[in-house]
Amino acid sequence: MGGQSLKLSIGICAHNEEANIEQVICEVVEQTKTLGDYEVVVVASGCTDRTVELVKGVAERESGISLVVEKERTGKASALNLLFQRFHGEVYVQVDADAMPAPNAIQALLERLGDSSVGAVSALPALTNCNSVAAKVNDVLWSLHNLTQLLLTREGRTGHLSGQLFVIRRSLCYAIPRSVVNDDAFLALRCTGRGYNIVFEPQATVFVNPAGTLQDLLIQRRRIVYGHLILRKLTGRSPCIFETCTVKEKMHILSIWTRRRHKELPGLMILACLELIAHLAARSDLRSYGNSHIVWRTARTTKRSLVSSRRPQSDSKLIKPV
Repeated sequence: MGGQSLKLSIGICAHNEEANIEQVICEVVEQTKTLGDYEVVVVASGCTDRTVELVKGVAERESGISLVVEKERTGKASALNLLFQRFHGEVYVQVDADAMPAPNAIQALLERLGDSSVGAVSALPALTNCNSVAAKVNDVLWSLHNLTQLLLTREGRTGHLSGQLFVIRRSLCYAIPRSVVNDDAFLALRCTGRGYNIVFEPQATVFVNPAGTLQDLLIQRRRIVYGHLILRKLTGRSPCIFETCTVKEKMHILSIWTRRRHKELPGLMILACLELIAHLAARSDLRSYGNSHIVWRTARTTKRSLVSSRRPQSDSKLIKPV
């Protein structure tokens, strides 16, 4: 599929993303205009900053960019449903408005879709500057996630989609229930439920800002864990991630991780404590229905400009052959 001329649809959902939205659109346009016909559809939901203005400015300079404005923020599923009604491509590329694809990342993802058994391909998230304690803990979390997905792919098993950047076949992109919080996990389960595999492509890097405080990281993890619990309730299935691996698989993953990143064991201990709190809070939310996380609280420290941040290379300690 990578060598064919495709109609690509790039979808970006944004809420108050003035720090990065212009640069993200320009980057995906630069990467996709040489790969075939393309369109970029941006859904701006309840924005009170300059997001809409900036998207309109890029659309005046670049062709193929359209904007859908939601006056109120009603959740990611709602925004994606608007997007799915709008796009026309053979392949859908999802990019977070606060995530920056590395050069050639989209092409690397598309090449894996050449296998007809593959329904979706996920990129490797890599954090920008990890100077704070919270950012270092966030980096431990992502390194475990990436290692888990790498091992699953190398064993020929299905994986998970990282919402920061992935590609998926058009046939899998239709309405998402409004109660879904983790759209990437839901689409991954739909993909595998339709008999397709999901693969992880470590050569396709996408740069994201880490949570700058432990409070912001806890906000993120509470929402994500809650979203996974909702998926289990809706579908009877759980995403293929580290948390849902068997004890034996977890021990194998941790043994590899520890050999390569043993100096970061304090961060792993902090992460374990944070995960316990997040799981307890998420289960409380599920029982009480007091916080559905559909319109979630923003972790503000993740909204810094990616362009001004130092962008590292992929984690070679984890993606080398195991």
